[in-house]
Amino acid sequence: MTSSFPYRLAMALILAPILSSCSYAGPPPNPTAPQGQAPEPLSPANVAPLGMYVDLQTSPSRAEILGYRSKSGRPRPYCKVSGVSFADRVGVDAAGDLMVPDSFAGSITVFRGPRMCGRKLGSFKDHYGQPLDVASDDAATGRVAVANIFDNSGNGSISVCTLAHGCTSNLRNTNMVQVAGVAMANNGDCWASAVNSSSMSTLTFFKHCGGTGQLSSGYRNKAYGGLDIDTHGNILSISWSGYGSELYVYQGCNPRCTLIGGPFKLKLQTMTGHLNKDGTTFATAVYQHGRIDIYKYTPTAVTYEYSFTDGLSGGTTAGVAFTPRSKE
Repeated sequence: MTSSFPYRLAMALILAPILSSCSYAGPPPNPTAPQGQAPEPLSPANVAPLGMYVDLQTSPSRAEILGYRSKSGRPRPYCKVSGVSFADRVGVDAAGDLMVPDSFAGSITVFRGPRMCGRKLGSFKDHYGQPLDVASDDAATGRVAVANIFDNSGNGSISVCTLAHGCTSNLRNTNMVQVAGVAMANNGDCWASAVNSSSMSTLTFFKHCGGTGQLSSGYRNKAYGGLDIDTHGNILSISWSGYGSELYVYQGCNPRCTLIGGPFKLKLQTMTGHLNKDGTTFATAVYQHGRIDIYKYTPTAVTYEYSFTDGLSGGTTAGVAFTPRSKE
């Protein structure tokens, strides 16, 4: 691994299909952050409108989540989420609540939205595996789907959890040896982006986020990566590789996929990206360069617009999510 590569559990595991000899035990879990801490402001008092969260990893076992709001047409640092020790890939639910998976502590923490950098609502342990990604339509009172890159069986899985009761079921499928991304529709269906035992990219559909899952036919990704859902219900699927990344747009995938857009070449390597509320802007976290790339999005065209690094020096960008998120 090169010096530019972030030495953290999630990214080390992402390279596992290519560098199968790499292994990482990880440090002991971080303690749970205290409840009720106020957000740390980077600029004046918090108010609700459109923004985004960026997961900035500042050391092998430390991270902070920065809130950004638009100023003069570009995102600018606005606030910092309090009580975060480590984060993998942040997510936002339909209500604007922030979800933070932590593979070191094996936990997921939920923060109140839609006001940015809101108070901590609570956290739960994912005792089934190592959480890497997260998705939910209602993280405060509904179900949360958690992608485990590896679970306790040695393969990848999806944990189905609630904030009140923790993780109560674990979804496995033979096509999911490592899981890199998860998406949940507003009807409760969910999908897992994974690789199988031959390191081939797969997409697995779980109706109502339950059962044993079905392999989605017509899925053409060359590699696994993050998932999102646009305002038309299409599945956005990132295909990560050692030399760059691509974005595929699919219709259906329940379980049959129809490719309707892409593959679109993204600027640099990324594993994760998310859409804004109206589904016209797509942001990706470029971990090697510590920046966020912004694209104009339609299902049939993805156009690079600009990048920003403001407030991101001295770390690697592991995740990005708009608030409000894409509305199906």
